[in-house]
This record gives sequence, structure tokens and C-alpha cells, in this order.
Amino acid sequence: MAFRNPQSVQLSAGVSVSEVDLTTVIPAISTSIGAFAGPFAWGPVNEVVTVSDETRLADRFGTPTSSNYEYWFSAANFLAYSNALRVVRSANTGSTYNATANGNAILIENQTDYETNHSTSNTSNGPLTAKYPGDRGNSLKISMCPSATAFSSNLTALNSVTCNATSAGATTINVTGTPTSGLVVGDLISYDGGTSYVRVANVSATSIGIGSAVGSAGIVAGTAILRKWEYADQFGIAPGTSDYSTDNGGSGDELHVIVIDEDGNLPVLQTQF
Repeated sequence: MAFRNPQSVQLSAGVSVSEVDLTTVIPAISTSIGAFAGPFAWGPVNEVVTVSDETRLADRFGTPTSSNYEYWFSAANFLAYSNALRVVRSANTGSTYNATANGNAILIENQTDYETNHSTSNTSNGPLTAKYPGDRGNSLKISMCPSATAFSSNLTALNSVTCNATSAGATTINVTGTPTSGLVVGDLISYDGGTSYVRVANVSATSIGIGSAVGSAGIVAGTAILRKWEYADQFGIAPGTSDYSTDNGGSGDELHVIVIDEDGNLPVLQTQF
């Protein structure tokens, strides 16, 4: 056995057992850095993104789904104790695509992939493509208004379109003229001089379908039709000509663009479409 002097200093060879209370030591967990990869529903693919908390995880990569909740909550659990998680979104590159204007299948993984392989390519995917791949991109609706005429116009003055006599309660207005040249589905029209507007549901060569029934007064034959872009109320004025274009001899270079989460499938906090 080991021998000790009165000061408990070990004087001979032996085993000394000590108990040390470490419960007063707080490890610096918040400074720990983790890495995680998972099949998230939104966000860049194959790109490392630093996430600091659960809110930003949902903002950048979408909220959990029935197919990825195990991955999502694992990442969220780490962020409950730390503020530095390197996240990579994985995806099946053979079946995951970006939403496009005409429905063509194309995969743009991230910003680097776009700049390297797609920014200057001449594709047939239409003028607009969702920033990230995934089904949630199908929820995006983009509407553009390129001119003052597209913003609002008097169809009667523009192309001689007027209402035929229409009874109260009707949801179709028969017209004279060619409404298809000045209307698209979603536009708003007025047959009472601009006091109220109804949404266009469909357009044919001889009629305009509307989203709400004609009022009790009906419509008198020859009534003028006013129209405006469906999102005109979101902008103060119609697009026109910028000072830069005017100074350089140009005109009509402005346009309005609005991005809508039409189906409500994108995260509430999502700011990077």
C-alpha cells in the first residue's frame, strides 16, 4: 500500500484516487460548429450554407415535411445549443427540377451553377425560372406589366370593344369587337365607368367570362369596358420611361414585376425565391 505523510503527500509508489467536481464547468457549446446534409424542400443544392438558428433554417431550407422531418429536426436540435451549423441540401438530381415558365425540366442547383452553366445559355424554358429546385417553386406566380397600356386601358377606345345587353346575375358578358386582343385571364374590368371591377375568368372572340355575377341593374348595350392589370393596385403609377433612358434617347424601358406565392406553399419568412 502507499504511505502518506500527515500532509497527505504520497511517499511511496501506489494508486491515488481523487474525485473532482466538474459540474461547475460550462462548456462553450454555443461556439461549436456542426455540419449537416439533408433532403430539404427548398434552398440551394450542393452548397454549404451557414445557419445560426431554427428560424433561419426554415427561412432558407423550408419547413419540415412528412418525408424529411427526421433530418430537419436533427438540424434544428443542434441549433438549439449552437449558433453555427454548416448545412448542405441534398437532392435527387435526376428528378428534382426548378419550376419554369413553360414547365420544361431543368435543374439549377445553386448560384454558382447558374453563373457557370445557365446565365448565358439560350434555353427554351421561358423568361423566368425559380431560383431553387423543388416542388415549392410551382407555387410561385410572376406577373409582368411592360407598358402604360398594359397597366390600364379603355377597351372601347382602344379596339372598339363594348358590352352587349346583359341580364342581372349573368357571369358571361357578350361583346362586340375583339376582346382577346386586349384582355387576358386575371385582368380586372369595369362596366360602370370604373366604380367597381370584376376579375376576368375567361376570354373568347365574342364574350368575356367574369368571376362574379352582373349586378341587379344589368348591363346596357353599348356600355364601354375599362380594364386594368390585375395587380395595378399594388403600384402607384403605370410603368413609363426612366430618366436614364430619356437622357440617352430611349423610351418605355420601365416595367412592373410582382412575385406571388400563389398556392401558399413557401415559408412565411422566405425572402430568397
